[in-house]
Amino acid sequence: APLRASAITLKTFHPTVKTCLFTDASEEIVRDAMAALGKCNFHKDPGALDLFDEILAQEPFEALHALTNFEKQVRGHPVIRFDDVWVKFRSRLMRMRNLARVPFDVTLAVDDDTVFCPTDDLETKLRALATRDVRFVPEALAKGKSYSNALQEAGRLRDCGDCWDAGECPGLEPHRHTYLQGGAALLRRGPGLDAFVDAWFDSYVAYYEKELHRNSTWRHDNQLGADQPPLRDVARDRCLRPSNATWSIGALPANYNVRFLAPPDK
Repeated sequence: APLRASAITLKTFHPTVKTCLFTDASEEIVRDAMAALGKCNFHKDPGALDLFDEILAQEPFEALHALTNFEKQVRGHPVIRFDDVWVKFRSRLMRMRNLARVPFDVTLAVDDDTVFCPTDDLETKLRALATRDVRFVPEALAKGKSYSNALQEAGRLRDCGDCWDAGECPGLEPHRHTYLQGGAALLRRGPGLDAFVDAWFDSYVAYYEKELHRNSTWRHDNQLGADQPPLRDVARDRCLRPSNATWSIGALPANYNVRFLAPPDK
């Protein structure tokens, strides 16, 4: 139901924007499930509208041989429960792999809890931003850190113009915004994106191999398996140090991954 509600807000306000869903379920099951949820009482429910232009199967996880030792390490950890944690590890790893399999030249990859607002030029703006292989929202500007910060970011966006392409690693190196949110990513399909996905994937596995080895107290910590720390490391290595990376990374305006905030009480 949350997935359908999210897709409805996109297709209702932006009917020409193509959509793709990665899933473990078959295309038939997905389309039947979406049809069965047709009476969700959304006031602009498009009804029979096809919400997903493409439905792609997840890559077979068992084929990722590089993860064999990582899985053994998780299984053999003395504290954490394998079944609980491995689901999260698997989800994050597959999401990274999916980024390299997007079927469109320019893609805004988002989670299934996203809500889209009406604008008259969403596709134009996304294509204009696709001057880097990948873009993420700096954490300092996302997720509603404070109401005043959100207002400041909104004003900066209005005055920004072409500033998202100012210099190398725009929005990252000058302000050291290397903490990035992984919930939304603007992707430019090509070898640069493939190289970035490989770097993030390898960084994720290496990061948690080290964490699991040195930390015997992990239990049900929500941060175990999070993809932001490895993403931070990859961005730092690419932007803040001499790098031979063949991919480019930039900042994404915060309105593509932000939570609405209530103004403070006066």
